[in-house]
Amino acid sequence: MNGDEDDTMTPVEQNLVWLGYEDYTGLWQVAIEVQDESGENSEADNRAFAQRIVESLLNRGWIELYFTEGPWTNETIMPVPAEDRAEVLTADASWATPVNGGKLIWFGTTDEGFAAYQEAVGW
Repeated sequence: MNGDEDDTMTPVEQNLVWLGYEDYTGLWQVAIEVQDESGENSEADNRAFAQRIVESLLNRGWIELYFTEGPWTNETIMPVPAEDRAEVLTADASWATPVNGGKLIWFGTTDEGFAAYQEAVGW
């Protein structure tokens, strides 16, 4: 866990951690999920809000990023190396709704993230 973060999980973070626990979730889905919560009017500002949330979840070890080239399966999805995260999160293509395959960025919830979720919701 990053020293700048705390263990409090907001409702938006709870939703994202749950989505990532259920299955790998496309990064583009984050911007859609947080749209009503961001208070932002532009697509760019909303995405910046979504990116901050993803970075926070990554820094706390609650999610991991993954990528696939083209159609994905559990055999083709690969982790994004930690040293590549910043570049991946700032790339417009990472946040784009997929059209006809290509490189897709996903996130999944870690065991630590699921434990934090369970604590946050009193499960």
